[in-house]
Amino acid sequence: MTTAAAAPAKPATDKQVAFITSLLSDRNVPEVIGAGILAGMGTLTTRNASALIKGLLELPARETVAAGRYFVNVDGSDVTYRISYGKGSWTGWTFVNVLAADGEWGKVKGDDAKAVIAAITADPRPVPRKGK
Repeated sequence: MTTAAAAPAKPATDKQVAFITSLLSDRNVPEVIGAGILAGMGTLTTRNASALIKGLLELPARETVAAGRYFVNVDGSDVTYRISYGKGSWTGWTFVNVLAADGEWGKVKGDDAKAVIAAITADPRPVPRKGK
């Protein structure tokens, strides 16, 4: 009785490698672990890459801007935004709110939120705390 040889493992696809590389920069991965993953990228199989992607997606997003309130110049005027990060079941989420004229905080989502974070990253101008 002969047994068929197992099919060789398929190497990770270019899309998997690109996605893993993106996740390593977007997620809160310790530097030494990220370096190890990058060093072993050439040996990943499609199955291992899928498992790695699943694990990386479960990690919280890297905080690119400290939580707080910031001024952002919009059409020549300073607009106040608040950046906060989720806790508990919201871990990994970034929340962006804008201070409206009525004093209420409105939600900023999607590409608009990304643009606000990019603007703050490029020119961080924290709102001074009262009494400081």
